[in-house]
Amino acid sequence: PNTHASQVEGHYALDAQNRVSFELGPYDHRRPLVIDPVLIYATYLGGSGGDIGYGITVDSTLDAYIAGVTNSSDFPLDTTPGSSTLQASTKGNGDCFIAKLNSAGTKLLYSTYLGGTQTDTATAIAQSAGEVYITGYTNSADFPIKAPAGVGTTNPFQVNYGGSTDAFVSHIDATGGVLVYSSFLGGSGLDAGFGIA
Repeated sequence: PNTHASQVEGHYALDAQNRVSFELGPYDHRRPLVIDPVLIYATYLGGSGGDIGYGITVDSTLDAYIAGVTNSSDFPLDTTPGSSTLQASTKGNGDCFIAKLNSAGTKLLYSTYLGGTQTDTATAIAQSAGEVYITGYTNSADFPIKAPAGVGTTNPFQVNYGGSTDAFVSHIDATGGVLVYSSFLGGSGLDAGFGIA
C-alpha cells in the first residue's frame, strides 16, 4: 500500500450538455491522482437471445427505466400478482422492451415487450412522473398504434406504416401496462427516431 496516499475531496458534476465529469478539491498536482468511483449496483437484464439496451433514464427516486431491443422469447417480465404487462410475449424477430428497475437494482418493477411481427427497436426513452415516452424504429406494419384518449381525435398522428422503416413515438403509463398513445412517424423511405424528450 502507498503510505503517502491521501484523500482528495471530489464529486460528480453535470455540465450543460448532460456530460458527467469529476470536480475536485485542491490537491498536489505533482503526485498521481487516482479516482475510484463507487459501483452502486450492476446487473444483467435479458433472456436467452440477443438483448441490447439503447436508452436509460432515472426518476426522482432513482428507479431506472431501460428501453432497447430483444430477440429473447424469455425476456424477464414482471409476474408479481397484480402487475400489468402491456405485451406479454414477443411477436416478431426483435421487439422493443421497456423495463423499470428499483433504485437498488434488485427488483424488476415492470417489464414489457412492444412490437409487431417484424423488427422493432426502441432507441431512446424519457420519463415524466413515472410515465415513459419511447422512440425508435420499426419494420412492422402492425406495430401497436393507439390514439390518445380525451383529446377529440379519432386516430393517432400517423395510423399507417409509411414503408421501408418508420420511426415511432409511444407513451406508456406509470404502471407499464397501458399504452397511452402510439404513432408511426415516417414516409416511404428509411425513418428512425434516436432521441426523445
